[in-house]
Amino acid sequence: MRIIVNTSTYREGLQEPTPSFINNLINNMSKDKSFYILYPMKSSSRLPLPKNKNITLIPYRYFFFKKFQTLDKLGLLPSIKKNNLNFVKVLFLILFQFVNLLVFSVKLKPDYIYAHWVFPQAFISSIVGKLLNIKVVFTSHGSDVLILRKIKYLGNFIVKFTLKNSSKYTFVSSKNKTFIPSNFIDSNSSSVIPMGISDEFYNTEKTNHESKGSFLYFGRLVDYKGVDILIQSLKKIKDSGLFFNLNIIGEGVEKNNLINLVNELNMSDNVKFHNFKNTPELIKIIDHSELVFIPSIEIKNQFEAGPLSLIESLAREKVCIVSNSIGFVDYLNSKNSIVFKSGDIESLYHSILKFINLNEDEKKLIQTNGIKVSQKFNYSKISHETETFLFGRD
Repeated sequence: MRIIVNTSTYREGLQEPTPSFINNLINNMSKDKSFYILYPMKSSSRLPLPKNKNITLIPYRYFFFKKFQTLDKLGLLPSIKKNNLNFVKVLFLILFQFVNLLVFSVKLKPDYIYAHWVFPQAFISSIVGKLLNIKVVFTSHGSDVLILRKIKYLGNFIVKFTLKNSSKYTFVSSKNKTFIPSNFIDSNSSSVIPMGISDEFYNTEKTNHESKGSFLYFGRLVDYKGVDILIQSLKKIKDSGLFFNLNIIGEGVEKNNLINLVNELNMSDNVKFHNFKNTPELIKIIDHSELVFIPSIEIKNQFEAGPLSLIESLAREKVCIVSNSIGFVDYLNSKNSIVFKSGDIESLYHSILKFINLNEDEKKLIQTNGIKVSQKFNYSKISHETETFLFGRD
């Protein structure tokens, strides 16, 4: 079986910040299928990741000069927010994605086109699939659907056309699914299946060097991640005389604003910013931390469909303080995490105090139950479930 995977995100190098969830998803699918990964070319070459023999990479150029192909660094919407001229790059990406998908679909004659994100990938795939009579399946990851809802008639047309011309589709969370009108969705063609996390988070030996008062946030530094809310809540912790250190790991368009906020609040001694870390480095930092924050908020055009950073932290036996607006909140309760009201500084502040006042038995219970949650996101399970639902059995 031949499958073209049409995606805007794919990690091709060892030292690059691109998330690897699509790599992991495909790597753990059946080796008797041939996958052709169609994705936007990166601006610079990197030491390549090892890949399975049944996987072929097809990076395509979408701008005139390779060094300006930088949309992978921040993502499509954050890139436009940083510089409106990047909208031109996105338009070119849509055009060249369509052309390349059409050309390689004619050339490879795939049995399926598997798209990630409704727009533009699944929409473009559904057009090509309709033209060439190729089955199309897709996975919706969240905010793209929310953006489409804001443009009303055109957005509804894109979503409806895509679903109508796709044989199967999955959503990474139940919340993600609610952003599509229910009358558009065929219940027999849809399923909620999350992305998973790398086996390294399960298999790497755990260290016992947890440092008291060492807190952690890791992920993209964009507005809907709510890191500013976290910093302001921790200011109240500092003012109450409690000791802590917060490590912030990640890159994004909000990084300079967050650094300025830390300086304005005189918290530079407590909050440190770090660049992207590869998985082994990240695991060591998580293990060293006592508490991990998932402070996401829901804004006009974006929300947190996952995030996988939550699951990665639970797999490392960490207590997590989590916003109630995230997609994965359905998996959480007071026995496996501490959930606070999204965007509420006071609620987050009191959640931190709650953690500080936990005794060792209470903390251990949350950690143990958190591990059980994380085991539902093992890729050996997620990939098999996704593959079986979307492509059936050979």
